Amino acid sequence: MFARGFAVDLSKPLVFQVGHLGEAYDEWVHQPIVSRTGPRFFSNDILECLTRTRWWVVPLVWFPVVCWLVSLSLQRGLAPPHVVTATVCGVFVWTLLEYTLHRFLFHMKTTSYWGNTLHYLLHGCHHKHPMDALRLVFPPAATAILCVPIWCIFRLLLTPSLAPAMFGGGLFGYVTYDVTHYYLHHGQPSKGVTQRLKKYHLQHHFRVQTKGFGITSSFWDHVFGTFPQLKVAEKSRQVTSLCSCCKSNRLVALLAFQIGGLLMKCLGVTLGGRQGGSGAELVVCAPNFQLPYGPYPLTGVLLSVQKVLQSLQRVLQRFDRGAMTRSINFSWSLRKLYVDM
Repeated sequence: MFARGFAVDLSKPLVFQVGHLGEAYDEWVHQPIVSRTGPRFFSNDILECLTRTRWWVVPLVWFPVVCWLVSLSLQRGLAPPHVVTATVCGVFVWTLLEYTLHRFLFHMKTTSYWGNTLHYLLHGCHHKHPMDALRLVFPPAATAILCVPIWCIFRLLLTPSLAPAMFGGGLFGYVTYDVTHYYLHHGQPSKGVTQRLKKYHLQHHFRVQTKGFGITSSFWDHVFGTFPQLKVAEKSRQVTSLCSCCKSNRLVALLAFQIGGLLMKCLGVTLGGRQGGSGAELVVCAPNFQLPYGPYPLTGVLLSVQKVLQSLQRVLQRFDRGAMTRSINFSWSLRKLYVDM
């Protein structure tokens, strides 16, 4: 937090402080503070209010504009199939623009006072406080300012009937981007594409800030070689397969216990429970079993059962090293053997 004796005071408005960090700004801004309550930006209440935006404001403001732009192309004589094609192309153009802006504008290196200040307002605040829900989507006023030069480029390059639909598609892509971005930070996807996108985006925030610039898609990261190596995901898959193996071993163990219990019941063996110093104990009382060739004590049989149970215990501990930390106690053992003569 220090640069030439300067320290950022998080209890005061931040915007006009961060510029003083100079070359230390980049390191400071990429050390995230995870909190749902964001800092204050300005001492002026009006300016402060303009920096805060609810996520639903984005579709509420821009979806009507998208519809108007598409209808404008229809009014200018563009055939409906061509309108659909132009809109889809606009969405595709947005994905490239999303990647380009994020990589080259939002992550530009700054060291000057005003460079640091503007970068913090544009994107640095999001990396410093990634869970600040009210500063996660773009305020409509800022979006409108950025839209002006892009709209001018579309008008120059495209026909009057084609430009509105294609720009509307790009604007629709932006709305999808902002809503998706909010969901990746505050939603709880459990599986599928959204879960993979969330892991991919959180890698960008907390592991490798110089890679993973896509939000709605990782397509351009693959194209330009900036897709992060998801080592955590690979380890997660290994753990998943290990857990599957562990579950199958538990089923085998439970089946063995059930069969053993039925056999002992048929043979007149009674089981008693007792809490020992190192876990639960099974106390076994077994009568002598009279075979046609003479008395045969069940001690040997029960010792064999004990060895089987101990082997199962070792298998379970091998495939599930976290089992000892949970409430389920797999320490099934025959610590003492009582033979009722």
